[in-house]
Amino acid sequence: MTSSVYKALEGKIKAFFKGDIADDKATLTTYSRDASFFQVCPEMVLFPKDVKDIRALVNFVTQQKKDGLDISITARSA
Repeated sequence: MTSSVYKALEGKIKAFFKGDIADDKATLTTYSRDASFFQVCPEMVLFPKDVKDIRALVNFVTQQKKDGLDISITARSA
């Protein structure tokens, strides 16, 4: 997907998401690695404020996938 598609998605997410959304290079780099040697850079990182944010995001991604968009969620925790 192109960056304009991700920007459009970000705009849609901002309409319902109360948490923070980051797409700056430093944050994307930080979240591109786990404890392994692999690196996969995300297009954006979302920091939900509460369970409602998580539910809304899962519902949003599910609908986007039904509409043919190839996006996914990868959860990270400490």
